[in-house]
Amino acid sequence: MNAFPFSSHQRGRRSRFVSLAAALVTALLVMSSVQLAPAAAQSEDETPIEAPMTFLQGIGDRSVDVYINGKIALRGVSFASFSSPVMLPEGKHRIDLRDAGAKRRSKRLARVSVRVADSQPITVASYQRSNGKIKLYRKAVDTSWVNGESRFIVRNLANAPRVTMSYDGGPVFRDIAPGRSRRSVVPALPFVINITANTEDGIVPVLDPVRVTLGKNTVTVLYLVGDFENGTARAVFHAYRTPPMQNG
Repeated sequence: MNAFPFSSHQRGRRSRFVSLAAALVTALLVMSSVQLAPAAAQSEDETPIEAPMTFLQGIGDRSVDVYINGKIALRGVSFASFSSPVMLPEGKHRIDLRDAGAKRRSKRLARVSVRVADSQPITVASYQRSNGKIKLYRKAVDTSWVNGESRFIVRNLANAPRVTMSYDGGPVFRDIAPGRSRRSVVPALPFVINITANTEDGIVPVLDPVRVTLGKNTVTVLYLVGDFENGTARAVFHAYRTPPMQNG
């Protein structure tokens, strides 16, 4: 009896079939590995995007609680003070403002949406318009490199006329309307900042001269908050460190 149940012709066809099937399985495995490898590498290399949000309380007659996406995040932030930073993940967030100690479902004072798309710091500030309505201001802070100097930003959030700011007698920013800002890159030096307003009585100081030292490779933001007429106007500073160097 023949030890092999198939003829040589049959054995050749069977051998070719087995080889073809093996090649097909190998190809499928290679394709699968090509598709899966980049996805696995991407998930390992990705760093979640988040940004620090700092809240400034700019209303002079109260302390407030800050809610983020319906949950309380900051309690009892007092006038002219900054909160500690809260890290916000990538995406859109709802910021609500209520009087300090008020219940979560009580009437809010104001609301604003904040979208995080990169890691730049964000400032949210409360302020009051001349009609008494409370609003929330939001702005990302430009912390890009300043080549050994200092970026100085002024934001007028006070209930005040247009103001002019100068340092050491030289004009820097003129006629800053409420809700507006100005910026400049200046030497990293100590400065005396004068804040004045043009009124019917002429040019009058909004505040006493303010002394500030602007450091190298920093961004310093001056927020003017409060109410000019009732004497609660304040200048509040917040400084950020920029990278010591930047490519490109």
